[in-house]
Amino acid sequence: MTNHTAKLKIAVVDLETTGPHFDQGDQIIQIGACIIEDGQLKHEYSMLLNPERSIPLTIQKLTGIEQEQADQAPKWESVASLWYERLKDCLFVAHNLKFDLTFMQAAFAKAGYEFKPQALDTVILAKVLVGHASGFNLLELSKYYGIAFEDAHDAIEDARVTAVILNQLAGEVLKLSNQKLRDLAPLVRLLPGETEHFFQAAECYRWDCQIYLEHEEPIKRRTPSPLAASTGVLADRLIETFHKWPRLWIEPSDFPLSPQVIEAVIGQMMQDGRNVLLVVPHNYQLLQWQHLIREAASVFAEEGLIIRKPSNYLHLQAFNQLLALNFTKLNQTEQISLASTIVWLTHTQTGDFTELNADIQIKFMFDKYCHARDFNGPHTFYERALDRVQSQKIVLMNQWDYGAFGQKEERALLYAQDRVVMLYDMAEMFDTMTQQQSVLLPLSQFFTQIRRYLDQYYNDLAFQQQLPNLGRRLNRLLDSLNQLLETAGLYLQETYSKESAYRGYHERYLSLEADLHADFASMLSRLFEEIDGLGRIHQIQEFLPDLLDDLHLWQKLAKQIQALPSKNFWKVSGEHMNAQFYRVSLHCNPLIFKDTQLNTLREPHSILCISLGDSYLLRQRGVDALIQKDELHFIRLHQSAPHQPLDIQVPLSYIGEAFQTPVDDANAMAQFINDEREQLQEQIVIICNNLTSIETIYQALLRHETLLVNDTILAQGVSGSLNKVRRRSMEGKRQILILHRTSFKNSWWPYRQQATSVLLQKLPFKSPDEPLVQAMQKLSSGERTFEVFDDILLPNMMQNFKELLNQLLYSFQAEDFFLFDERVYTKAYATRFRKDMQAWASFRTDQAFDYTNTQGDR
Repeated sequence: MTNHTAKLKIAVVDLETTGPHFDQGDQIIQIGACIIEDGQLKHEYSMLLNPERSIPLTIQKLTGIEQEQADQAPKWESVASLWYERLKDCLFVAHNLKFDLTFMQAAFAKAGYEFKPQALDTVILAKVLVGHASGFNLLELSKYYGIAFEDAHDAIEDARVTAVILNQLAGEVLKLSNQKLRDLAPLVRLLPGETEHFFQAAECYRWDCQIYLEHEEPIKRRTPSPLAASTGVLADRLIETFHKWPRLWIEPSDFPLSPQVIEAVIGQMMQDGRNVLLVVPHNYQLLQWQHLIREAASVFAEEGLIIRKPSNYLHLQAFNQLLALNFTKLNQTEQISLASTIVWLTHTQTGDFTELNADIQIKFMFDKYCHARDFNGPHTFYERALDRVQSQKIVLMNQWDYGAFGQKEERALLYAQDRVVMLYDMAEMFDTMTQQQSVLLPLSQFFTQIRRYLDQYYNDLAFQQQLPNLGRRLNRLLDSLNQLLETAGLYLQETYSKESAYRGYHERYLSLEADLHADFASMLSRLFEEIDGLGRIHQIQEFLPDLLDDLHLWQKLAKQIQALPSKNFWKVSGEHMNAQFYRVSLHCNPLIFKDTQLNTLREPHSILCISLGDSYLLRQRGVDALIQKDELHFIRLHQSAPHQPLDIQVPLSYIGEAFQTPVDDANAMAQFINDEREQLQEQIVIICNNLTSIETIYQALLRHETLLVNDTILAQGVSGSLNKVRRRSMEGKRQILILHRTSFKNSWWPYRQQATSVLLQKLPFKSPDEPLVQAMQKLSSGERTFEVFDDILLPNMMQNFKELLNQLLYSFQAEDFFLFDERVYTKAYATRFRKDMQAWASFRTDQAFDYTNTQGDR
């Protein structure tokens, strides 16, 4: 298409099908098309088709198209000529073009027509032009542009919304300067279809769609959860305590502090003229807090600046290196990411990579193609962020960036102006510190690298003549690595099970001091000796500089291990696939932190550390030294219940018969939901402890046809990522969500006023085989009578259970709770558990139970 001013006839098309695979028999069941010509919407066409096969119930539920309707619709062969005439002279536009065009071409070919239109994909356009959008599906983009979208998965409605999005994206191109268009030209030229023409002649894609853009989203105010009440008194007590001890570690005695309490504390501090640095565990919490601060403008009167470590900001000198690459050698994702970043730089004020959608992989490209040593010019965006810190009353950081933030002088900027540092969730903070100060030895990766270098050596005769013994020494190093890898694989295999692994990842505690694991210590020692010897051969630089760099890196890792505190712990990890372990690594982790490793707690003038009920084990890891030196004051904060005790039902009749015959968890839960569906709330949220359980429960639910027909069932990892499940959950009402507990805890679910039933699969116990648990057992066993279950696993489970309930109440309008775990009655710890939880929740069963008939095992 070369005539940039020619009037276009555009067909914006959307299909609904029986499934995603035409080559496996899936067929079209609905076509919707909007025909745009001369800047006007000329025609809208919508037609149901008879697929001549059954339509899966999930598709009927998704599209609203029932089997009977489709059976009465025309067959494709009878209408193919009609649709060919409608579309043959049009530019074919679709959202996710490959899907719609593949089906249309195959359908036309079946009817004897060759269909090869010029085509355009609005997904690619959206990724390039609005790479900062929260998502690139029709629902997310319609929200971004304020487009009314009432009937998703109806073909004509989807086509209409796609047409409006096409118009808006053309408007984005028209906002770009000529220089930006010139910068983009070599990249969009490589993108499929008519992408290049779209950027050259965007005005041709505009049409009069104002009527669809007059939709205004209602202003959504935050609806307080049940935890929002009675926060003022608790916040006042916390502030009063902090005034006495401005370097304070505080732990609530019974209940995790809700976000509303923290919000009230920050507001009071600001009214007192204090600036605040709030440090939270995860990125999603940064956005959540920024959202809360923006809503509470009457209290905070500012947005809250998010500050990150330098590598989270785009370095312009490094970006210029990317622009100098040969674009034809990049894959399509990289080409789109680079083009998207060029557009993003026209409006970003921060240069913070997290503004971009995760699909825009520009940060990955920096890591792949750029080396920090190659640029030393000014880091403009990072320096601008540091400058802004000085004028901000509220600064937000995640724990990882706080622990890794700059040099001491840069960290001092965070503490200046009497800024109060609030560290929220000290257990997560210590996990972060452990990861940051651990030493990772990637054995599999190093083995692959050495084998590659050995191949290069044997293919270079001059190299062999210069260093005739290097091949033998590299083979010896390879043998040492292979021996370590085989031993580590066998060691991992001993305790591996699908239930214990997270997506195939497995790890195991390794005590190098124990006789059982002495082989690891001796093999590792030999490995470092080999590396040290090779690293001294400077002639390698002439032939294989990368090999010398890698050897020096491993020498550095060996020194880091020596610098760790004497009390540390080792673990071995790997990913399991096809009965083998890959990506095997050794990890050396600090167990007891030195004073110098606690600078993030020691440096601030005013600091408020908040733990959620798990300080005992944390204090053993070195913090008690700060408390004993009066560098931190520790206090437990007693508080009244923020809500009435929750009523948690334990449906024993579904879990097992008289606790003698185990019942499959998934089938029991699915049967319960099917039997009680009309008594449960419209939305059901199921929380699972592992991903294997999610899939098992999902399959069990699908076996109940009533649920399949009447409910939308969304399972994390099955229906899509957690973010996708969250987005899709906003569309419907009667639905069942199956979520992974840890993922849910580390995500943000905006509070929604929809009555919800919560089903908890099991109590959230840690495994006694977790490396840190075993290391803490070893640390404590010589000091006093110590029991792993009573001192670590049970308290940790109860704390996790409280935090889970806390987040569920903050995320959903939870009306009733069900726990599918008979252990709250049957185990020796059951009475202790229910007593500890009595301020939080009361438990009741659906059948009589003899409380004296408890089991002693755990």
